[in-house]
Amino acid sequence: MLVIPSIDVQGGRSRVVHWPGAATGSGAPTDRPEQIAARLRLGLEPLESLSHDIRAIVADGDIVVTEHTEHWNWPTGEKASLPFVSMHEFRDGKIVRWWDYWDLGTLMNNAPAWWVEHIMTESARIGLREP
Repeated sequence: MLVIPSIDVQGGRSRVVHWPGAATGSGAPTDRPEQIAARLRLGLEPLESLSHDIRAIVADGDIVVTEHTEHWNWPTGEKASLPFVSMHEFRDGKIVRWWDYWDLGTLMNNAPAWWVEHIMTESARIGLREP
């Protein structure tokens, strides 16, 4: 089972992340808010810093699209600037669907090996993926 339902596009480089149960707790167990939060903590807590540059925000009814770049800095000196397009669908003030479009290759080409190992080991240990 995948931690985050996703599909590869453009030869496996770009990723589409879809969390349909972001606010409602519906969908697969890994789509529920507590699992999404665990997944985000797993990757982001080891970072020394994280910042965002927002390029554009577009809203149409309950859909909001944001083009932004996340700047990840690890305590061992590695850095990555990750361009994203994020789409959120709202209902009653809560996110009910969340899509991220981004390039996995950019992350993997810049992330330190210890961080990748941390993700793999800890995600299996806490039940976010099969060992």
